[in-house]
Amino acid sequence: TWPFAAAPMPAFGPREGGPGCYVTVHGALYCYGKSSYIGTGDPADLSAEPVPALGIEGRVEEVVSGWNVACARTEARRIYCWGAGAVENGTAKSAIAVLPTELPYPVDVMQMSAGATNLALDANGDLWCWGSTLSGQCGVAHQNKILSPRKVENLPPVKWAAAGFSHTCVLAVDGDVYCFGKGEHGELGNGEWKDSTSPVKVRLPFD
Repeated sequence: TWPFAAAPMPAFGPREGGPGCYVTVHGALYCYGKSSYIGTGDPADLSAEPVPALGIEGRVEEVVSGWNVACARTEARRIYCWGAGAVENGTAKSAIAVLPTELPYPVDVMQMSAGATNLALDANGDLWCWGSTLSGQCGVAHQNKILSPRKVENLPPVKWAAAGFSHTCVLAVDGDVYCFGKGEHGELGNGEWKDSTSPVKVRLPFD
């Protein structure tokens, strides 16, 4: 049973290996699932029911669950992540973060997404990325990992962003859609069958 009466706001997940998380209408965060990834501080913790995630200051407005990681955004636009290693939690530390750890963000974050790569969209429409970038899904080439949030270049102002396992897509303020990363199966929507480390415009049928 839920530890609260009101309907919770779920994370988009759980993804493979990531926790399931919910935010109550009062801004409290609860997670459940795999050991080390539910934010209780105990690396051996495993729960089939929602338990409070610890260490986050303020009301939580958004939570996202990716591969072996979760991130939360508070009302004050502070970002906390926890889970497996530097690639996922963005703290430039290699150990698993068993407690939510605040990221050193210099910007107000408005929206997040989590996959193998993690994304944060700021109030200026700039997109920040960290995590796996084996296929260029952080918009950079010849780099396997980005350990701390890095701004994605060559994008117009962004309204919304989504992280997949090996590619990223964004909705620009002007209504255009851009994708980058793995594209060998046509994931980027630009009419080509190859990867791209730079954002490419999706060929929408109603352009």
